[in-house]
Amino acid sequence: MHSRPSASSSEDAHSRLSTDSLLGLTQSPSPSPSPQLRRHMPTFHPFPRLPIELRAHIWRLSVVARDVDVRFKREHGGRGLAIHIVSSTPAPAVMQACSESRNLGLYQPSFVRADERYLWINFEVDRICIPDIDFEVILPEQQLIRRLKYEGEMSEEYGYSFHDELPGFRNLQEIHLLCADGLWSWRDEWEDLYWPCPRESIRATDKASGRTTTGTEADILFGEDCHMSTGIENWIGFGMNFEQWLCSDMTVAEWLS
Repeated sequence: MHSRPSASSSEDAHSRLSTDSLLGLTQSPSPSPSPQLRRHMPTFHPFPRLPIELRAHIWRLSVVARDVDVRFKREHGGRGLAIHIVSSTPAPAVMQACSESRNLGLYQPSFVRADERYLWINFEVDRICIPDIDFEVILPEQQLIRRLKYEGEMSEEYGYSFHDELPGFRNLQEIHLLCADGLWSWRDEWEDLYWPCPRESIRATDKASGRTTTGTEADILFGEDCHMSTGIENWIGFGMNFEQWLCSDMTVAEWLS
């Protein structure tokens, strides 16, 4: 396991990281192609002879958006101090290719905690996925995270975390919320919640049905005008109708028409 490179020597540290050392990180190495696939994969042997600017451009094109699983092992097995990061997401292939690709700074060592393990992250494209509403564990990276996915319930604990911690993620461009207790459970609080990214960049998924709505659609669904437009006199009846819509193929507009 390797220590976090310092800011002043990150390039030198990256150049010293061999492929073998990278495989020892918490992040799993990218799976290797099967022998059958290797026989059909062309090798561009003149690549090292290309101009360095062209090689760098090709390496940059290898960066793709990922859903990065971010979990922490804590002291005492509970909600103690986060000791180190663990992840099921493979390390980016470009970080295992060669020292040249690693030295381009396409990914940065991130989520360093007490024992200095880290994950390679490109915050411009990677979506950070945490298993619950424990935003506290990623607060050190809150200004870096652009895309966030998490699972939550509309409970007292979530309300505290949401109002006290999530608004600090000021650079979020996208949120994907998995509603563990169902999308309907969020109806009373939805309009009052502060989202640190545009409503159209929010995705809320009902865990049971798998139905996903945008933040803009949720504004319509949980608004008073929507309730009145259905002609249903009480929220219980509206909720039953809403559950039927979740399991249908109708759009919000079709359901309200």
